[in-house]
Amino acid sequence: MARDVADLDPEDILPSSPLEELYRRMMRERALGQLPQEVSEAELMPRYQVSRGIVRKLLLRFAAEGLVQRLPGHGWRFADTLVGEDAYRESYEFRMAVECAALRSPMFNAGPQQLAPVRRAHERILAIVSTGKTLIGGDEWFRINASFHEGLAACSGNRFLADAVRQQNNLRRLQESAGFEELPAERIEQSCREHLAILDAVEAGEIEWAEALLRQHLRQASEFASPQRSI
Repeated sequence: MARDVADLDPEDILPSSPLEELYRRMMRERALGQLPQEVSEAELMPRYQVSRGIVRKLLLRFAAEGLVQRLPGHGWRFADTLVGEDAYRESYEFRMAVECAALRSPMFNAGPQQLAPVRRAHERILAIVSTGKTLIGGDEWFRINASFHEGLAACSGNRFLADAVRQQNNLRRLQESAGFEELPAERIEQSCREHLAILDAVEAGEIEWAEALLRQHLRQASEFASPQRSI
């Protein structure tokens, strides 16, 4: 292919609606360990009874979202994930330490406009909830959720703190993107309101209060993100 997967925009290669179910099936099977970490296009074609072109289109979507890497030939390798209760617990303990440290960074700077896109995305979700309509898909919610945490870390002015938060999101993406399909609308609404409360505190300059809210939010989120709960 002429273009490298790193240069692709996910919106350019999203599967059409009939393939969305297959995309979610692949994600869930990988999260459950039913799909091996390394796969080939030839193996996936009979497994899902689709053509090589469709398999490649789906894999390109995963690649654009940072969930697979291309191997020599026709092979692909799914990103590393968190496996087991201990790994999840340690991950959330690490996130509490790192994300709260980001808020306390002496270089922390978050103006209203800097986090405005994150706020708008959350307000859009709350508007959808208020209509009683079906909420967004798990993969989209994961992206919005991740953008909140990565956005706050980026405001720290410390590239290593920001990279650490981004790495944790990559590790948990497969499991929790699939798991978020099972989250009730009430839980997503609650998470949105918690995020907005943290943003309010940050924008008001109440960093200690923002840190306390963030710590409580992550502690509660960890209960919903364990392998037994999310899959």
